Amino acid sequence: MNDLTFTPLESQVLEWLLVGGDPVLMVLREQLASSKIESRELTGVGFYVNFEIPSINKRLYDVLEVKQNFCFGDVGAYLETDDRIQEVGFLLWIKDGYLDSLEAYSYGLEKWPEEVNTFRLFYFGDKRDLDDLRRNWKL
Repeated sequence: MNDLTFTPLESQVLEWLLVGGDPVLMVLREQLASSKIESRELTGVGFYVNFEIPSINKRLYDVLEVKQNFCFGDVGAYLETDDRIQEVGFLLWIKDGYLDSLEAYSYGLEKWPEEVNTFRLFYFGDKRDLDDLRRNWKL
């Protein structure tokens, strides 16, 4: 057993990624609510948070007509690091119908900071486009 918990950045990004009334987002929120962090991997220019989903959760494609595997990400953030602000993005990966991992990636960030205290989230584009998101999981 590990004691890993979501950082404030990870928690807010997941909240923003999963907000909305779409049935896919609703099922993924249910999965997240019962999930644990299996591991966190720093890549140097980002990270992966890998989820452990209890088997009591239903596979997404068993309850909805969606792909087995897909990813989506319409959330970015401005991170304050030392003397500058860096733009980063996030992808949520679904594998075999379950939440698999949250990926963070940077645009030219030399090294991902060990701790992120100050950040501002945004949606790519002016606002969230659920129709565009659905293209990621529709059959």
